[in-house]
Amino acid sequence: MQDGEPPPLQDGELPPMQEGDTPLIDYVRNGCAQEVAWLLNVGGAVVDQPKHNGATALHIACGKGHIEIVLTLLAAGAAVNQARRDGTTPLYVASRHGLTEIAAALLAAGAAVNQASNTGLTPLATACRHGHLSTVQLLSSHGAGRTFVVTGTAENVAAHYGHGELRAWLMRSRLWFTPLHHLEIIDADRARALLRDGADLRAALPAADAPTPLSLAGRLRAEGAAPPGSAAELVLRAAESWSPQTHNLFPSGARAQAVELALLGEQLSRSARFDDEPCSAIGLRDVWMAFVLPHAVTRPRPEEGTFRRRRLSAVKAWTTVTEMLAAVGLAQYAAAFEEEGYDDLTYILLALDGEEQVDRLGMDVGMEPGHLAALKAHLGV
Repeated sequence: MQDGEPPPLQDGELPPMQEGDTPLIDYVRNGCAQEVAWLLNVGGAVVDQPKHNGATALHIACGKGHIEIVLTLLAAGAAVNQARRDGTTPLYVASRHGLTEIAAALLAAGAAVNQASNTGLTPLATACRHGHLSTVQLLSSHGAGRTFVVTGTAENVAAHYGHGELRAWLMRSRLWFTPLHHLEIIDADRARALLRDGADLRAALPAADAPTPLSLAGRLRAEGAAPPGSAAELVLRAAESWSPQTHNLFPSGARAQAVELALLGEQLSRSARFDDEPCSAIGLRDVWMAFVLPHAVTRPRPEEGTFRRRRLSAVKAWTTVTEMLAAVGLAQYAAAFEEEGYDDLTYILLALDGEEQVDRLGMDVGMEPGHLAALKAHLGV
């Protein structure tokens, strides 16, 4: 094989190239992983060059279920959120077909979990429509919104299309609003990363029966479903006082504090006053590690002034979208909110967590700029 030639095909001749396909897309469509790698690394292929309908090689690989090629394209810098002309992203395509492994790879590469198509369908909406339980669970664990502008709630979509098992899971998990709530779904590596990033063990919606990640972990342990090394077991360990055994489950700030205090204890134990009393020095070090650090190093709770905390306070004050609008002085938009499907208060207060999403809401309901600014101020955007 010459450097300027692609490798020979592994499975014989390809079928005729489809109209509008680039050579890269043609090889991707037919699952030719070796040839795809050659085109990207040697052949000068443009990884995101689209077809006439806006589909890129990544869209095609996702639709065909070629996980190896998906990973190759992502490693080559494929734009994970580039949409086709109909607004659908690679994550939407993978979710539509229930390709959970591919969806996970896209999310790990930064795919926008709530990016909707031109018709308003999100990846979660299409996964619910087609009954792909594991894909829905994955998307939910990444914060996918469960209220859709076009089709209502995820539970209603699942029920409408006769997906009873999916609807039952959605109902059971409807108060899980953080990734760490999804202990039955996420693996230990992801749970550990969340814990080290400061995930709140006691996060809960303000409802009487709303669970926390810690309470869910306790429930799993009682059911015998929290074996050593599982996500649930890690949460239970992270709730314990600091110790050398739980150190790696604390956030970076707490770990740094523990190291500083441990060094301080070591310096104190080496003080001249203990030169003639080695047992006293060892005793001080042991007491310092066993009693001082566990009381001094704690897992911080999220700041009360954060955007989400302001939201949760608002949830306690409001019970309906109409009440929220009245409190902001925007009651005239109540009918438009209901007509456009923004009738779920929890979705508005918790899922609309960025200015761009709130701007889209304002556009959908025809809100005047000044009124939209007032709504943003109340939501803390």
